[in-house]
Amino acid sequence: MTIDFVAIATPLVERGFRVTPVHPETKSGVMGDGLIRRLKILGPAQSKQAWYTVEGISLGAQPVAIKRSLGVELTVTNKRNTPVRIDSSQIGFALLSNRIEGALTPSDSPSTAVITRASVFLAHGSWQIGTGSKTYSYTYLIADEYRSPQVFELAPNESRKIQIAFELPAGHYQFFAGYGGGVHESKSIVSNPVSLELWKDQAFPEPE
Repeated sequence: MTIDFVAIATPLVERGFRVTPVHPETKSGVMGDGLIRRLKILGPAQSKQAWYTVEGISLGAQPVAIKRSLGVELTVTNKRNTPVRIDSSQIGFALLSNRIEGALTPSDSPSTAVITRASVFLAHGSWQIGTGSKTYSYTYLIADEYRSPQVFELAPNESRKIQIAFELPAGHYQFFAGYGGGVHESKSIVSNPVSLELWKDQAFPEPE
């Protein structure tokens, strides 16, 4: 059965509703995002006023071995000449994988999001994608020593590192992170992408 989410959602969006696609059979959200087929630029958006700023902040990402498992280390750096406060709940990340044949996702490209709308403020998160015959699980974990309070301060040129461990099926993945307000609500910055190649299923690192 092919579901035309665009045809269903378009009249609602035109009336000002915010729509999250939900599969009519499973009654569950389809990865929380829809497939954009048409885009109309109306003009510059007004910046949302927030107590924090992304100006002069950089995000860097690199693969890292976390107790013999492959993960990502995210580095938040203040490149300003003045101290700055960071809201860790606004540092989000996503993980893409090759498209899973038969999975219910809004993607029509060779890749699909398996972890999305995750925040480094939350220590743990898990997502599942089903194909009808099999369910795939994708989970991340941030150990206590790398967790950040919701608000922390960085001095000029100071950095803070956050290590993210993953429990994933074997496959090719790409990670990237961003810092900014909400979902497309204000200016955001994005990290460099990081590719992860897993030749076998990976569990979380064993505690020492």
